[in-house]
Amino acid sequence: MKQADADREIACMEAIAADCRAQVAGQKPDLFAQEQPKSERPGLVSSTGSTRVVVIAGDFAFKIARSAAHRACNLFEGRIWNEATPERRRMLCPVVHCLFDGWVLVMRAARPLTKEEAAAHLTADTYPDWDYVPGGEGEPFEYKASDWGMLDGRLVALDYSSPAIPIGEGA
Repeated sequence: MKQADADREIACMEAIAADCRAQVAGQKPDLFAQEQPKSERPGLVSSTGSTRVVVIAGDFAFKIARSAAHRACNLFEGRIWNEATPERRRMLCPVVHCLFDGWVLVMRAARPLTKEEAAAHLTADTYPDWDYVPGGEGEPFEYKASDWGMLDGRLVALDYSSPAIPIGEGA
């Protein structure tokens, strides 16, 4: 990545964080509180998926669409989160905000599962069940290590946009 591009993305992330802080100010719980010691909070990490670049900054994950077609994944996850029942929300990584018409999705940062943890959940059949709802979405996630993580002591889907991935593209 060129330095100018990196600087632009960092400025964008800072603007997004400031916007989110302004919007949730006064709400409880404070999503931006830094309750954990700094040494235990996630640092800046970047990974590239098939449709998005994911930047982890502190307690937040920023999913940045790689193309106009890929912003559908961010919009899909935002919609699934907003429409989810309380039972379904417990199995999803929380969406904090969908910005710039889906170009950026802000979620809580979670610890991804290791391949061994994911295999153990699959073998023990301990992944959460996405209950059938007539006329509703089918399971929006896959059962692979990179799509699941631990947040606040529970197993959550980190990526639940599988139905929105453009045809011909996969993880």
